[in-house]
Amino acid sequence: MAMVTMMIAAASITLIAGYSSREATENGTTAWRLPMGTMICGVEFGGLTREEAISRLRGIATILETRPVALSHEDQVWIFDPRAVEMRVLVEATIERAFAELERGFRGIPGPGNGQPGIGRGANRSGSHSGVAEISPVITGDTGALRQYLSALAVEINHQPRNAYIFIDQKDQVHLVRSAPGHSLDWRATWTRLFEALQSPVGREIQLSVTEVDPLVTTEDVQAMGIRELVSSFSTQLGSLAEDRVHNIELAIEAIDGCTIAPGEEFSFNAIVGPRSREAGYKEAPVVLNSELVPGIGGGICQVSSTLYNAALLANLDITARTPHSIAPAYVPPGRDATVAYNYLDLRFKNSLPSHIMVVARLEGRSVVVKLFGTKPRDQEISIDVRIEEKLHPRIIEKRDPTLAPGERKMEDNGSPGYVVSVWRLVKKGGSIYRELISRDRYDPRPALVRVNYEPGGDMGPVSGAARDGDRPAAAW
Repeated sequence: MAMVTMMIAAASITLIAGYSSREATENGTTAWRLPMGTMICGVEFGGLTREEAISRLRGIATILETRPVALSHEDQVWIFDPRAVEMRVLVEATIERAFAELERGFRGIPGPGNGQPGIGRGANRSGSHSGVAEISPVITGDTGALRQYLSALAVEINHQPRNAYIFIDQKDQVHLVRSAPGHSLDWRATWTRLFEALQSPVGREIQLSVTEVDPLVTTEDVQAMGIRELVSSFSTQLGSLAEDRVHNIELAIEAIDGCTIAPGEEFSFNAIVGPRSREAGYKEAPVVLNSELVPGIGGGICQVSSTLYNAALLANLDITARTPHSIAPAYVPPGRDATVAYNYLDLRFKNSLPSHIMVVARLEGRSVVVKLFGTKPRDQEISIDVRIEEKLHPRIIEKRDPTLAPGERKMEDNGSPGYVVSVWRLVKKGGSIYRELISRDRYDPRPALVRVNYEPGGDMGPVSGAARDGDRPAAAW
């Protein structure tokens, strides 16, 4: 480590070349004694000649260089050993510094035989007249080692503040985890205090300078949000879905879980979940396009948006944007789905409650579960009424298959019916029930597919596995 010379005065560094040059050019200085009130390291040096002062300071320097300093914070104590940073007191340079003060016009006690016993005045660091002149010792040390010591000390002392947050247990009980301040070692102030302690042979203990760091989110902030109870919940079943589809669902759940919505704020599914791309971790899975199932990146997340949509309906929130699928999915009743496509179709709703809302989303077993927490309006019950106004039967598409026996027909896909549905939200409050039309949607039927092998000039045979009226899709999209 490089050695530097340090002058302990407001933690500044002073080079001592000037003192040695003065010694070489001025011969009469050593005949003078230091003025009374000259203090070095808290010890009186007044009345001493240069040699006497050097001798006295050598004894003090041994103490300064070897005696540990106790550093404390709260109930913890650390011991700092000056030898660990190779601390040395430059005795001759310090005494030269004391006598150099005399050159500024402050004369001390003349040496023997001069016949002038008068008492002179010392000089403090600023050079002003004073009855006491405190002379700082000139000290060298390994500043790099000292920085390493303080860095290690900071690791033990520093800790981040804890923000207040909401914790919800398995019984849907809301718990507030209170905030707590953090601590940070104040390097500049600690450095200064340590150097001051190193100058004195007594009282070698200091309180570390530690700054309290406020949390970004306080207990009062979270309490003001009003998230106190379960407001609504909804769940959908995964069924027998492919692994990639479940993976996409998990990513979307992770994105919306823990979101908070302030009163009057609008929630956007696309803004929170972001682009569904390979770079974002999404995989290819079936999606509905033009009333058909086709492979697409991010397939499956519409189940998450649809589950969230129903939770928002049951919380009596204002739906501002929602689009149904072209074909009714299997995981929710017709009219209660919400399809999404980044930069194209979004699910948005506004928080119309007086409290904040926290979204809690989970994949529990084979169920997608979304719960909304806040402050639930009292004496109010919400229910959803779906009315199927028309059922649309699927058409049959025939596909020739020469592997079948002549005249044989075989049902490959039963398809699914379409619907025209209206969705109403019923709000029961007191003795009254309010009905609100949420949507009126049309879902196309999904065609049935029949494989056939026509027999020239023959009649069509019966279809094996014929489509049944009322069949639902076999998979969720």
